Amino acid sequence: EQHVLRMGLHVYGQNQNSNLPPEATSVTFEVYAENTEAFGFYKYKISDNFIQDIIDSIEINEGELSSSNANGLAIAQLIQELIEAGKAGVTNPIMEEENPIILEVDESYVTSELQYKKYDRDYIYFYADANSRSLTTYAIAQIKITPSAEGLTSTYPLYLEFDNGIMFDLEDITTTYRYGDIDYTIIIDFSNTYSLSGDFGPQGEFDFSTFTYTQTAAVNSDFVLHSYIRQRNYTEMQYDANIVTSEYIEIERVSTASSIDEIAFTNGYLSDTFVVFVSPTDATNIDLKAQFVSTNQISRDLITTNIVEQGVGVYLVEISVEDFYNANSAIINTIETALSGTLYIYPTEWGEDYSVLGEHTPIKIDISYRNGSEANRYILDSPEDVLAINNNEETLSSHYEIRTNIDMSTVKGETIGFVINADGSRQLIGFSGSIVGTTSQAGISNFKLTMIPSKDNGSISALTPGENSSYYYAGLFAQIN
Repeated sequence: EQHVLRMGLHVYGQNQNSNLPPEATSVTFEVYAENTEAFGFYKYKISDNFIQDIIDSIEINEGELSSSNANGLAIAQLIQELIEAGKAGVTNPIMEEENPIILEVDESYVTSELQYKKYDRDYIYFYADANSRSLTTYAIAQIKITPSAEGLTSTYPLYLEFDNGIMFDLEDITTTYRYGDIDYTIIIDFSNTYSLSGDFGPQGEFDFSTFTYTQTAAVNSDFVLHSYIRQRNYTEMQYDANIVTSEYIEIERVSTASSIDEIAFTNGYLSDTFVVFVSPTDATNIDLKAQFVSTNQISRDLITTNIVEQGVGVYLVEISVEDFYNANSAIINTIETALSGTLYIYPTEWGEDYSVLGEHTPIKIDISYRNGSEANRYILDSPEDVLAINNNEETLSSHYEIRTNIDMSTVKGETIGFVINADGSRQLIGFSGSIVGTTSQAGISNFKLTMIPSKDNGSISALTPGENSSYYYAGLFAQIN
């Protein structure tokens, strides 16, 4: 019974419709066969006549080797060098030349033989073309020529040129050329790697042993790699992969839409968003990474982040402490350990960790959660923040930090220490927290006191009445506990 092979190719590690990472310089195709018991395949090879025709074309004219075709002339020159070296008594090996010798392989020399064996990946062969025009492929090899007489072995780099873009598993070629009474053994040793060349010259290499294409030249290319396998009595099967390469453009800088160096979250402020720009906007890999480095163990899961692409080179960064708040809601206001860390945002191409970015500068934002404890003081930076100290008994017992001078001239202030009840009356609670200034500019200025009506006398009996018997006066703090 004839077994049919159903075969396909897919990008290594991904499904066949996936794109590779933008920074990838190579792609590997993995072969899978549904029926490895299938047999009877054609294996492509170079005809034995190829090298024999080259040898047969070499002529001797007055002791000089020559040939009427380019391939024969190239081999004749190599043998001639050995002959001259032998005459001169040279015994040291001739080193490889920098430029490879190129032998053109006419399509007529590429043949196939039916193998009555089970499936093997060596039966697969490829063609490469761009815009329906074949690329030129070069099988990379070495040619070694050794005389039978005592002497040296000459080794040179060699390319076999296929102008139809074919690539297949190559077997080493061995032949002999006789000059006088000396036999010169010629061996072509293949590396199983092909060089691909397009309109703009060499562009990449295809490793036939691993089915890996690697872009080696900084040129834009768009070509199709056709893979085939041919089984006896069955139609030739074809699988195509379109490979697109372009110049890699690195990200030079990332920045925020406005200056942001700190975000302080509170129980009433659990999330924030800001915009990040990438420059240049046509960078190849525009993926960003957000890395939070906590100051201690309890802050490790303080924030969650999400980065959403908004347009070309524009990203919205979403930061939230809601998960942390929900997980610790029962004790959130009693945590005395500093809840803080630093958020770094940078392109993934710069590195895997903020500490190994080299000369690149990531976005750096200090993150904190302020619960009013002495370790996590609320920040006062506006007149409204100062007035909010009177919100309730909790805020009157919290701890605060001032970094700048807060000008209260634009608001109507009321002395700190009172809570307004539901009926509009004021209840003296007093201030039992603390306020610290952390810079030399820290302060509260131009605070305009509101006179307290005398009807609240019962709540503020400790206060000294002023000249107007209808009102009582108070300082910035009505009472400090």
